[in-house]
Amino acid sequence: MFKKRVDLVTEKALHPLLKNKILKELVTIMKTNKQRDEFYIKSIRDEIHKIEIFVKGETHTSFSKNEQKQYAVYKACENIGEAVKHLSKN
Repeated sequence: MFKKRVDLVTEKALHPLLKNKILKELVTIMKTNKQRDEFYIKSIRDEIHKIEIFVKGETHTSFSKNEQKQYAVYKACENIGEAVKHLSKN
């Protein structure tokens, strides 16, 4: 951001009075991210399942003639894309 290098703080380098508080907050953040990711991954799986239902038994020709199914698949893909945006980077 400021084009300066910084050293990462190690657990041993933390001030003893702040160490437990900082580590506790980190664990809370990690749990929150994990829960959020699990929610979005479940949402993605649900959308994939819907797509499978929408296209089951369809041929390319029949699907290309059915605007309602096309729209349903499009919306499910859109929902997947939105969910992916909310996943943590790691």
